[in-house]
Amino acid sequence: MTSGVDLDDLLIAHAAGRLARPLALLVRCHLRLRAASRRQLRLLEHVAGLWFERLEPAPLDPDRRAALFARLDEPDDSLAMACDPPPRPAALPLPLDGLFWRPVGHGVAEAALPSASDDGLEARLLRLDPGCGPGRHRHAAREFVLVLEGCLRDEFGFYKKGDVVVCDARVEHEPVAEGPRPCLCLEVRERPTG
Repeated sequence: MTSGVDLDDLLIAHAAGRLARPLALLVRCHLRLRAASRRQLRLLEHVAGLWFERLEPAPLDPDRRAALFARLDEPDDSLAMACDPPPRPAALPLPLDGLFWRPVGHGVAEAALPSASDDGLEARLLRLDPGCGPGRHRHAAREFVLVLEGCLRDEFGFYKKGDVVVCDARVEHEPVAEGPRPCLCLEVRERPTG
């Protein structure tokens, strides 16, 4: 189920570098699991490139042009900062077996990912034992879930490895792990405001 978010929107924002670290991690993991999404991302990037090629250059006011070229000759101390490497993208800690899994009840355990949480978003791994789940609940804010291993079912659908499920405050559901093995998920959720 997706609620208010199209996967293409996430792929476009990812390609543009506009996703916060937790969501970028989720999309990168999804892309590793889904060849079809990798192809879709390449297509979206190609279309964006064609669009940019067709843009007409905007004329630059002569005074602004002169000011710009004058600034190019000025010394700039911020250059050293520009050479600093960008922050490393968030990554899943591997191996996952070595994580501290905290039981949260009903056959569900979580492993916090504080290094992948920022920008008002929290990331964590969830492990649901077969036939178990967090119970019926409603979300206080948007939640993005990527199934990494196993399968998950709720009243809206069946989700397998690589599927992204997006819920918001309008959604009330009861997800349960299906199959003989635990279901492992990467969850990114917005911190509730107010």
